[in-house]
Amino acid sequence: MRLAHFEALSPRCPTCLARWREDVTASPPAPLRLLPQSNRTVRDVVAGVLRCPECESGYPIIDGLPILVTDPARFLSDQLVYTLLPQDWPVELQGWLSGALSQSGWFPTMQRHLSTYGWDHYGDNAGAAAAVADAQPGGVLACLDAGLDGIHSLPKGAVLDAGCACGRATFALAERTDALVLGLDVSIPLLRLAQQALREGRVTYPLRDIGNSFNIQTVAVPLLRRDSVDFWVADIHHPPFLPASFACLAALNLLDCLADPLQALRAMREISTDGGLTVLSIPYDWGEAATPMSKWIGGSKGDVPPDCAPESVLRKYITELGWHVLNDVPRHPWRLRIHRRSTVCYDSHVLLLSGSTAFLR
Repeated sequence: MRLAHFEALSPRCPTCLARWREDVTASPPAPLRLLPQSNRTVRDVVAGVLRCPECESGYPIIDGLPILVTDPARFLSDQLVYTLLPQDWPVELQGWLSGALSQSGWFPTMQRHLSTYGWDHYGDNAGAAAAVADAQPGGVLACLDAGLDGIHSLPKGAVLDAGCACGRATFALAERTDALVLGLDVSIPLLRLAQQALREGRVTYPLRDIGNSFNIQTVAVPLLRRDSVDFWVADIHHPPFLPASFACLAALNLLDCLADPLQALRAMREISTDGGLTVLSIPYDWGEAATPMSKWIGGSKGDVPPDCAPESVLRKYITELGWHVLNDVPRHPWRLRIHRRSTVCYDSHVLLLSGSTAFLR
């Protein structure tokens, strides 16, 4: 955790923030405090604990990642194994684990996610495997560029990449601003890949060939303005920030991966400044494994009237939350590599929003 980001963004206890939102006439919760017994360098905290001065809840920092979710103990009981895995295991050991464990188990599932998103985020760099079929890496960057089309400079202030995954869009946002940029996600394996790019200027990830056969990719990622970037574990349903903390926010292909997309939209609107920008992209690929059907934004009733189509429902929510639509790209391709002979193509709906009319053309 970079000290500059911690001090400037002043995170709060997400549980105390939730209570405060029930009575915003009271004073907001005080910032989290870093306990003195921590492993740190001049500018980073590698391991330690953040403490809420009001409810005394603790939030661990493990391998540089602060765990700022509402129940960090429960979260780590499910995720701790991912924080302990070395990133440079011999390929033979990774191959054995991939073959020995159930293909629906944690290790093969993690490898598939790292393969798909590692390649999309960093497969355009020299040394990466060539593109396959119709899949080209950089889909997440293309969505970001489509949303920010015509925007020559970001508003002044901190930037948030919600659901940042492996961090490529986070670094791209950093190249557009002099401000601090923060990537949030709840996937520790993907965040550790983002951290590796941040710390080492390279990434190492398993690239799926066929079945459970993977090749290890190590790719140099020469990124600009890495010093302004950091990555935290946090849930966009309950972001640990006061209102109006960010001048620009991106949530790329995230909403249909969440338990409550509307709650997440409300949270994003709250932590965005009125004069700021928000980039959303969503392919409306709903599934009950991630989102209960009652929370889907459209798409749950088969053939629906036009005003109940997911695009119309999302625009309705956007208007109700006080956003203005600046850019609206109905269909933008986002192709993901599954393995050497398989790709998935989504048509993402990309939107650029602002709480102000100043950007309207």
